[in-house]
Amino acid sequence: MMGDPIKLRKKYNSPRKPWDKSRIVAENELIEKYGLSSKREVWVAKTMLRRKRISARNLFAAKPELLESGKKRLIESLTKQGILSSDATLDGVLALNVEDFLERRLQTLVYRRGLANTIKQARQFIVHGWIEVNGHKVKAPSALIAKEDEEKIRYYKGVKPKILDVRMDAPELQKSKLQKETAKEDTENGTEKDAEDAVENNENLEEVVEWKLQW
Repeated sequence: MMGDPIKLRKKYNSPRKPWDKSRIVAENELIEKYGLSSKREVWVAKTMLRRKRISARNLFAAKPELLESGKKRLIESLTKQGILSSDATLDGVLALNVEDFLERRLQTLVYRRGLANTIKQARQFIVHGWIEVNGHKVKAPSALIAKEDEEKIRYYKGVKPKILDVRMDAPELQKSKLQKETAKEDTENGTEKDAEDAVENNENLEEVVEWKLQW
């Protein structure tokens, strides 16, 4: 029987030890480095890695006539995604790690190519439809981009997001900051001036009192 067409198939396997501290720390570092929305995106990448490793191990135990054809298909699929080179071996597949897959995500490539100032901004651009791949708008930050399409990642219809032109040292912000600093200096200067005036007035008063006593 076919599955429910409405309910999507789960694309990842949850950790067997949900409270493993070392795993949690490592996943949090990946989330911060690649601007991921949740640990599920890490688990998806780990699941893809696990499946490729299982395929490589199964090929080691396969018959010679099936080994070469299976190896060729596996290496070609990873080469097309830009994860491995064309001259890689099955040992190279077993040596892959989760970051090799995270580096091929559209979000990561948008940031690496300088289309966004930060990895999280890259995700925002993709979700809001500012990025296209090979002329087609792609709104999935987790999409794995083929090596041949990497050079075709650009702003949608060539329109650069205006948010890139906004900087924290914009004239309005600098003006506001300057006004605050000026007001602070005026307050401090005003306080010092008042103190000097008070001293001067006291000195004048003492001179008047002394003159009157002499008179």
